[in-house]
Amino acid sequence: MAVAILYLKESNTIHDFHDNIVVLNGNRLEYAGGYVEGWRDEEVGVIITEDLTLDMEIVVEKILNDDGEEIGNHTHRIYSMKDAAGNAYVVGDEVPEVVDIKDQYVYVDKMSQRIADLELMIAELIVL
Repeated sequence: MAVAILYLKESNTIHDFHDNIVVLNGNRLEYAGGYVEGWRDEEVGVIITEDLTLDMEIVVEKILNDDGEEIGNHTHRIYSMKDAAGNAYVVGDEVPEVVDIKDQYVYVDKMSQRIADLELMIAELIVL
């Protein structure tokens, strides 16, 4: 299953990540259950890889009153990406070295591509 990493180009740090990737169409990333869009290409890069898996850890924090008695608990979900060695990566970490398979998920408008190919062929014929 592929994981998409959105990272800040200037600092090379993880900004966001999602799994179950469906398609990357311009600056819109679609994944099972939702999408993220609208980032500025000059600021944010996208890597799609199968070298990492999404991981979720549930942490239960006890809530104490002023006397130190437990009065409840609060559950946190901590999301990370893990590599085969078990190293975890979270938002703010430096982007790990992974194989980028983004091209397999990029949406290509076939009609626009055909028009661009025809324009190129016409330009080449005019030059001849």
